[in-house]
Amino acid sequence: MKSLQKLVRYDLKAGILRNWVFLLVPICALLVIRQCRMTLWTYDTEGTWAVYVMYLFRGMQAVSRNTVGNRIQIPVLWGLIMILPLFITLQYPFRDMTGYGTQLLLRSGKRRTWWLSKCGWDLISTVIYFLLLYATTAVYCLIRGLPVTLDAPWQPMLCIFMDADIMITGDQVLTAGQTAFFLLLLPFLTVAALDLLEMFLSLITRPVYGLLICVAIVAASMFSSSPILFTNYGDLTRCGAFIYGGLKGYVGVVICLVIMIGSVIGGTVLFHRRDILPASKEF
Repeated sequence: MKSLQKLVRYDLKAGILRNWVFLLVPICALLVIRQCRMTLWTYDTEGTWAVYVMYLFRGMQAVSRNTVGNRIQIPVLWGLIMILPLFITLQYPFRDMTGYGTQLLLRSGKRRTWWLSKCGWDLISTVIYFLLLYATTAVYCLIRGLPVTLDAPWQPMLCIFMDADIMITGDQVLTAGQTAFFLLLLPFLTVAALDLLEMFLSLITRPVYGLLICVAIVAASMFSSSPILFTNYGDLTRCGAFIYGGLKGYVGVVICLVIMIGSVIGGTVLFHRRDILPASKEF
């Protein structure tokens, strides 16, 4: 346990404090906030913190035969929000394995401890990523005097979905619990599962191939609502709380947790067999 704690502290310092990609998160958030503000102003309305966060995870209608001939939007900003964390967690674990991390791996005496430390670092990085997104949005709302609450008024919520050619269901505002589930929990689990899957795939191939596979999953979910493409659960336009016949949120939680647990366990097995020190038979 002590060796795991030591590795986690080292990873937090080397893999987060020195990771310049985090500096891009507020910039990306502001790009989405700007687009949301323009959309709301078009409909002569204004939103709350929850509405602006909702726009972060608002994708588009999946391309199908029904959309042929209609306006087709590619959710570039949503894709950016989903893909940026992959670059945050791309290189550090495997760069560390060829540097000072090798010494820590030797001292810890267990490959499992090293791998679990990197998984913990991955999850903490995802938490920080979302905190930066939410904090940037909160600061913007405070500057403009907008309510920083989980309340999502019906009119601005309707407007941001109409802008994506989506007619949402119902005529009542979501409860604070529902808003927290769809804006805080489900997007986080989706991105966390994607990040851990990237790290697991990088063990099988190379980090760049793991990245490309995960980017392909995000890209494919732009054109298909299949639950197999689990990143759909990070797109509010695919959720049953907003559209008829949409995906069930609780199913997304289960799928993401299975991917996360499977990536951690699968990575533990693979890393135990990985030949990282060819000259040594100790491991």
